[in-house]
Amino acid sequence: MILQERSEQLYIKLSRELKRFSPGKRFHTIRHIERKFGVSYRVADVTLDRLEKEGLLERRDRSGLYVRSTAPCRSVAFFYIDWPGGHQRFIAEQFGRALLALGHYDFSALPYNYQSDLIPQLEACPADLLVVFWPPRPLSSQELVWLGQFSRPLVLCDLNLRDISHHCFFVNSGYVCTLALTRFRNNGHRRIGILLAEPPFGENWAIHHDFLTFAPLYDCVPVLIECHPESGNFSPELAYLAMMKHLDRFGLNFTGLFVISGYAAQGVQRALNEHGISVPDDLSAIAFGNPESTAYFTPPLTTIADDENTMATQKADAVHRYLQNPASGPIIVESRAIVYEHQSVRNLHSTITTNPNSERNMA
Repeated sequence: MILQERSEQLYIKLSRELKRFSPGKRFHTIRHIERKFGVSYRVADVTLDRLEKEGLLERRDRSGLYVRSTAPCRSVAFFYIDWPGGHQRFIAEQFGRALLALGHYDFSALPYNYQSDLIPQLEACPADLLVVFWPPRPLSSQELVWLGQFSRPLVLCDLNLRDISHHCFFVNSGYVCTLALTRFRNNGHRRIGILLAEPPFGENWAIHHDFLTFAPLYDCVPVLIECHPESGNFSPELAYLAMMKHLDRFGLNFTGLFVISGYAAQGVQRALNEHGISVPDDLSAIAFGNPESTAYFTPPLTTIADDENTMATQKADAVHRYLQNPASGPIIVESRAIVYEHQSVRNLHSTITTNPNSERNMA
């Protein structure tokens, strides 16, 4: 197992190293690899043998290893919806950079219109492997059958298809809720507003569902803010209207707010401003997703999201391993989000002595 792990690590490093050599050039000797990468002779020999079998290197008698002039180049296409916030495009580009660092790949990041029929576009794409942000709606039974019959590997983003052993990248929704609820609970918040400003499908719906389920376990009461986004109509404006309607009808009947969509949270922030509600003085807020946007809000919002650099590397590594050895099983990458802290959550414990009824008045 140790030999396999070290050989895999060296394989990734040497795959990158190959890109520094022109086809036909002599590659490093085993002795040089031992010194340069700090590995044993056995690890270096096993790894070089693998690269030779994959056609990336050729061994010439009494001369050494040479970079193959016919080194295979695999093609990977990443289909994303070009939403105004640009978050999916950012993820696709990050993934592409990580993949290209691993070896010889022809990578394309391809925007598409979510209102058009995606399947013909996927079928017409000649890439060896496809990664897709599926349109924000449920998969139909016909589409599931099509996925199972598609002739090439197809990885779906933001959909947990692990139970049917289909290639997928998805977020651990329960862990996202744990991060949010822990921060609210530790800072004295018990009534937490929740606003789903994304279409109720995929990972966003899973997070919304898990938050409502987990909240009582943290001694918190979720306050549902009605918002009904559908595929294509979610935006800061819709979140703004939902927040305005709730505040006009019920007032501020929670002390913490969890917004599922950092992009749409700017609409929530405008509604709060128009009602004279300050973050974090009057209301603590946490957003999910789009940390590149929420960092520039006024004030910036604490945000739970993937570390996209780390996840791009993990996703690219999984795709790379699969293309080298399809028998390794489905490509499944589960991400565990991190917290981008921006001090938008107020600690109520420090104010209980001066206003002991503040939390009770929310009931």
